[in-house]
Amino acid sequence: MGLNFCRDITLEKMREGMSSVRNKGIAETFIYMRIVETWGSGIPNIFKAMQESGLPEPVMQDFHGDFRITLYWKKSVQSHPILPNATQSHPIQ
Repeated sequence: MGLNFCRDITLEKMREGMSSVRNKGIAETFIYMRIVETWGSGIPNIFKAMQESGLPEPVMQDFHGDFRITLYWKKSVQSHPILPNATQSHPIQ
């Protein structure tokens, strides 16, 4: 089901930290530049950070070989006449 860059990876497994290197050259460059913290840590860290910040949980979508993660942030609605301190969730663009 989708994510054909690695047959064993599902969105659920990605959320748990499973990863697969799609471009070895980029992966080696990131290692050399010390950009990579730990393989597979990024998506779990995103979910953790959103939860710790009190933001809505990200939405992951599978596009049969590609995937999308939509992040949401709370934006104060200062101009609302009845609820001046209200917040709304909006996707990050």
